Amino acid sequence: MSALKPFTSGYMKPPRNRQFQKGQSGNPAGRPKRVDDPFTALNKVLARKIAVSGEPKKIVVRDALLRCLRERALAGERKAIALNHRVLAMIEAEFPQNKYQIDVLEEMSKFQEDMRARMDAKKTPEPADDN
Repeated sequence: MSALKPFTSGYMKPPRNRQFQKGQSGNPAGRPKRVDDPFTALNKVLARKIAVSGEPKKIVVRDALLRCLRERALAGERKAIALNHRVLAMIEAEFPQNKYQIDVLEEMSKFQEDMRARMDAKKTPEPADDN
């Protein structure tokens, strides 16, 4: 029989002190966590539930923001009205066949008609009495 040769390092044979120890991973830190893109991060924030004063249950941030926008637009803020129209246009472009979107669109259309009527009422001068 041949005598055992001492362990030598070289190609495909790292020195014993550099080899992985038994039971220890070769990558102890693991794979780096994925960094979310801004769109995903925004969706996470908007999907969070918050408590709103006057509401018995928590609602989604997205719904709370839309309610706030609606209230400001109904109060007559022109920027809120313009933003409301842009949001409606984005919803129409993004979800043309969604049932939820159809309900929202009907509500938004009623809202727009109401706002137009209010704006027309403010623009129309009252007739002067000759008496």
